[in-house]
Amino acid sequence: MSNLFYFTSKAELSAQENLKEFINKCRDELTVFGKELDFDAWLWPKAANFTKLGSGSRSTSIEDKMGEPFISFAKAYFRYQQGHNPTGTKNESKALKVLEKVLTELHGQPDILKLNSSVLDQAALVAREYYVSAAYQCGRELQRLAKFVSDNDLVPTSCSTWVNPIPRPEGSEKTGKKAAEARDKKLPHPDAVLALADIFANIGDDPRDIFTTSVFALLMSGSVRISEVLRLPNRCEHHDVDKHGDPVYRIGYFSGKGFGVNLKPVPTVMVPIVQEALRRIRTITDEGRALGKWLEANPDQMFIHPDSRHKDRTKPLTEVEACEALGFELSPSEAQQRIYYLYGFKRGDVITLDTLWDKLKDRVDEKFPVVSKKAGVNYGDALFAMQRNRLHAQRGTLRVLPWLPSVNIVNNDLSPRESLEEGQHTSIFARYGFRHSDGSEMKITTHQMRHMIDTMGHRGGLSEDDIARFAGRADPKQNRVYNHLTPKELAAKYEAVQLAAGYDQSVLIHCEPVSREAYELAPKGPVHRSRYGFCLHDFAAAPCGQFRDCLNCNEHLCEKRPDTKEEIESQLADIEEQLAASEAAMQEGHYGADRWVEHHSLSAARMRELVGILKDESVPEGSFIRLRRENQPSHSARALRARGEMHTKSISEEPSNRLASLMEML
Repeated sequence: MSNLFYFTSKAELSAQENLKEFINKCRDELTVFGKELDFDAWLWPKAANFTKLGSGSRSTSIEDKMGEPFISFAKAYFRYQQGHNPTGTKNESKALKVLEKVLTELHGQPDILKLNSSVLDQAALVAREYYVSAAYQCGRELQRLAKFVSDNDLVPTSCSTWVNPIPRPEGSEKTGKKAAEARDKKLPHPDAVLALADIFANIGDDPRDIFTTSVFALLMSGSVRISEVLRLPNRCEHHDVDKHGDPVYRIGYFSGKGFGVNLKPVPTVMVPIVQEALRRIRTITDEGRALGKWLEANPDQMFIHPDSRHKDRTKPLTEVEACEALGFELSPSEAQQRIYYLYGFKRGDVITLDTLWDKLKDRVDEKFPVVSKKAGVNYGDALFAMQRNRLHAQRGTLRVLPWLPSVNIVNNDLSPRESLEEGQHTSIFARYGFRHSDGSEMKITTHQMRHMIDTMGHRGGLSEDDIARFAGRADPKQNRVYNHLTPKELAAKYEAVQLAAGYDQSVLIHCEPVSREAYELAPKGPVHRSRYGFCLHDFAAAPCGQFRDCLNCNEHLCEKRPDTKEEIESQLADIEEQLAASEAAMQEGHYGADRWVEHHSLSAARMRELVGILKDESVPEGSFIRLRRENQPSHSARALRARGEMHTKSISEEPSNRLASLMEML
């Protein structure tokens, strides 16, 4: 049993001192997760890994370790809460990861003492973006953590009144007006999607329009996160062939949430669209990549853009010439204002390319040249490498400073910003004159596209594993948040599955008479999906008499799939091992061993027959296989045999004879 205590802060101590005492008591007095637990380690076996948000849950790379001093609090808080309220989901870790990320971004170093309501608001936004299906649980744990540290004086600023702003998600299977509105809110309006397609087809030469529509085309080519698009390398295209020798065009994304590199095939109809989008993007980012490569190799020298007439780095320049070297064409008064008021030169200073760079080089992002460390992308080879103000509507491009567009740049251009006065911001829809039929402004978010593509996958009949793989999710369970099929669509989908299962062309040829054996293979009545194929048992009539023993059931159809044969071969090896053990037990006189010999003998013979059929190349993929077995072991069968009312072949037959008997039944 774990030693537990209820922490009580001391009023005479500061928040920092109370925090230190809390951490020490959790380290030295608690035995949650075992006395032998190394508290100072950041990897706790079978308990938790204290890794940064976005790293794999099983990562052991030191680069993914949470930063100090936050990690000490995180371990103490996690151990304390799991001791008092142990859970299987351990949602505390979600809140801790989000907080560590936000505190690092806001303050450079994660420190729980910096916690306040603004930090929690930002953490809730990150939780919405990252966890999606579990965002509500993460927000709930943030609220719980905020109240705990506030009530126990572990932070100087109380956050006890902060409330989780993330609503509990509603299932897409619900019906009614509210459920329909919730589904529609997560999906883009069809008119807005068509409008963007029209803009893409009639694009001008404005870099901002080229950027937004090209990103839209990439989002439409597959279920992809906007962050994955924006950190694409320039060489992201992969050409391959499938097993039939047909060409396959893929885009190599680095998926988050622990999935890693994901080569996503582009649907055939989208291939020319994606290729054109990439071509357009490269026309506005080629110079940005050249800038990135130059600064990575020459950080102390200013990049000279291709249109600059000033090549001598030590030659004195006028204010206008200096602005030309930066990429601006300004009047003398505007140039002087920029040089003296914006860049800090004084009257009489000698302005050269070198002195100009001395004033500007500190404005290079401190993360330069890294775009994505995990994806291995630098500015010099990033698809979206740009220069400062490259997409700004009014400001000129500062062609010597590197810059990358963010998620907000995309979303702001796809949606009107209602907080700004009219004329201060226009979305791409407004610039091209698109509105809804009722006069309202069009808008889309990048994440709605991901919901739409996933829903299309569900509508088209893709399996959950295929949808998760295509979307770059490590866990197929996360698919359900993105599935927005209506109840009518779900009903139609299941009806179609039943019809396809009942009349699959690989089993029956409908236009010609078939044998009784072929007819009996066709699924009839209720149909249920199993791990091997389909179950035909009507559960409304009676419970299952072969629970979890589908391969020994007369009401089961085994579907020929690539993975079915390997799984049944693996089970056959296990059954034969069990058969040998049960035969040995029966020879030793153990009570009940004869029943296990009977069961395993028939199971082994049945699986050998199944494996033989699955290996037969003349049997097409997708065929249904049902082995008829009249003498399956059951209590009722044994009772009938005991009364002499049921005749069966002896189980002492040789395996070859038993197999021959099964073949006769077929």
